[in-house]
Amino acid sequence: MLLFLMEQKNLQQSDLVDIFGSNNIVLEVMNGQREISRSQA
Repeated sequence: MLLFLMEQKNLQQSDLVDIFGSNNIVLEVMNGQREISRSQA
């Protein structure tokens, strides 16, 4: 779902760092190792 929304809005992983707090967290979310919290959603 996240990848679909990123494609629709022409976003890159680096665009999500401000939302998630770090590049490592972005990678974990995208790899399914971490869930998105309510504050990040």
